[in-house]
Amino acid sequence: MSWNGNIAAGLRALFRRTRVEHDMDEELCGFLDASVEAKRRAGMNANDAAYAARVEMGSTNAVKHRIRSAGWEVGLENLWQDLRYSVRMLAKSPAFTLVAVLSLALGIGANTAIFTLIDGLLLKDLPVQSPRELITFGKAFGGGAIGGVDIGTGDLFPYDFARQLESQPGPFQGVCSFASFTRQVSIRLTGNEQGPPTQVMTHLVSGNYFSLLGVEMELGRAILPSDADAPGRSAVVVVSDHYWREALSADPNVIGRTIGISGTPFTVIGVAGRKFYGIKLQKEPPDLWAPLTMQSVVFMQPSMLGANGLYWLHLIGRRDAIHSVGQDQEWASEQMRNYSIAEEGAKLTPERRQEIQRIGVKLLPARTGISDLRTIYGQSLRILMAVVGLVLLVACANLANFLLARAATREREIATRLALGSSRMRVVRQVLTEALLLSAAGGLLGLALAFAATRVLIRFVLSGSGYMMLDARPDMQVLTFTFGVSLLTGLLFGIAPALRASRFEAAPALKSGTRTAAAGGNGGGRVVSRTLVSAQVALSVVLLGGAGLFLRTLENLQQKDLGFNRTHVLLVEFSGKFGGEYEPEQLAGLYQKLSGRIEALQGVTTASFSGTAPMSGGNWGTSVNVRGVCRTARGGLEHAYRTGDAPIFRDP
Repeated sequence: MSWNGNIAAGLRALFRRTRVEHDMDEELCGFLDASVEAKRRAGMNANDAAYAARVEMGSTNAVKHRIRSAGWEVGLENLWQDLRYSVRMLAKSPAFTLVAVLSLALGIGANTAIFTLIDGLLLKDLPVQSPRELITFGKAFGGGAIGGVDIGTGDLFPYDFARQLESQPGPFQGVCSFASFTRQVSIRLTGNEQGPPTQVMTHLVSGNYFSLLGVEMELGRAILPSDADAPGRSAVVVVSDHYWREALSADPNVIGRTIGISGTPFTVIGVAGRKFYGIKLQKEPPDLWAPLTMQSVVFMQPSMLGANGLYWLHLIGRRDAIHSVGQDQEWASEQMRNYSIAEEGAKLTPERRQEIQRIGVKLLPARTGISDLRTIYGQSLRILMAVVGLVLLVACANLANFLLARAATREREIATRLALGSSRMRVVRQVLTEALLLSAAGGLLGLALAFAATRVLIRFVLSGSGYMMLDARPDMQVLTFTFGVSLLTGLLFGIAPALRASRFEAAPALKSGTRTAAAGGNGGGRVVSRTLVSAQVALSVVLLGGAGLFLRTLENLQQKDLGFNRTHVLLVEFSGKFGGEYEPEQLAGLYQKLSGRIEALQGVTTASFSGTAPMSGGNWGTSVNVRGVCRTARGGLEHAYRTGDAPIFRDP
């Protein structure tokens, strides 16, 4: 029979069972009649021929069973029977079923919730074209550096060097640049010039930023190289999908609309795709993207575009498959060395040339983007994943013990099935079906719990942000993970009871007065049960000990001396530039006036101002070079020393 014919016959057997049974009975009767007639022609009388034919064919039901077993549909039919029987057995023990499903839901839900966050922060690719081809020049961390690049540093770059690589990308398909920081700017929408300004996060990018990444635009067009070919020439912006929907009411005619940024009118030329939040995953993603050449206008500060020793840009490139990473890395390092030598000019000394030769640029994969959140929470999430995995293992051991006890109480039932001709493999499959049914129900309920828990976790990670760019809704990767965990869980706590049930002996269990395993016990069963209990206790001790150490660590961090008094301190962020009514030279007077008014408030003892608050993570820096000092990099700190002198440490 052909493959198509086999499929058709199987479907007919599944959905037209009565008709197939009738046809099978007719065929067997016809075969029996033909056998009787053949034996009569051979010289046997009618009664002997009929008896011999029946003996030769055997039991009609047995023959029909063998015929049905030859088809693929019998597997589905047996599975359906096992599922119905499992549902009936679980329904007879509602308390056990409820406890088992809730235990599994908590374990699987916790694993799914943590994995959803790990997937969003650590694993998910950027929603751009071919993200696996993207690389960053260095770690792409840091706010900026003043005074030039240090030995071994390759994370920050000046504007003119970035333009050089954009125009001559060498072995790369292309190289683009973007500011190492986003900043709040003052916005006034068209038609609302008299109202108070709003603050939005703005990111400065090169003209080929969107085209190199391959970002799909929801409306309009992206920023082009022609928009960023001269400082202050093109006052255009691309808005994020979130800002377009929330602040601009998803206006389909937004293209061409004018908005005021720091008092300057800018034209909206595009709306980025819904899933694109930028190259950096951060608590406050950009609402607007503007050309790098508009930096002084957008930020209302002196230009950072000249060759003035400011290193404030990150670079990202798209690799060409024909070159190796090592070749690309050596080319990038050589370009940085040549640029640094040219910048030194006549001031270049032989010692400085040797230092520059040790400058390197490391290329790192960027398919998942750049994220300080990943640095902050990555290790913690991996630890949490291990912890919730241990919790699920404890639940599996507990349920395995429960199912072993249930299998012991059902010994006579299983023995009866074996005596009636059921195979031991069918018994194993039946017990595993019950376990998998429990794990599937726990997985479905756990998925619902994970959705709620993930939203809470995202709110914690993005504390202070009103916009959740991480999606708590499970995608195909999360659903696949949940399905795999549910399946593995069912096998883990179901395999021991299934094997235990398959070893029951039918005859002794059916004898009147024989003690069952539930009454008299069994050596092998007791060993398995004791092993599972021991595993539960051991894992629980590990979890409790880890939780105690974790709480103690949190307490120590809370009480850590940071060098200043943290009590009764209120931190307020603001900038006089947001109002758009103060010139830079007027800001000092504004801050003095505000300081006096704040100190006059009841309950306030003193007020002060700072460009960067303590422990805020601000990381602009500059190098301090001491003549005759040898410098070596040690664990992220630069140790400068000279024989007989005290050591000097600098946080880069």
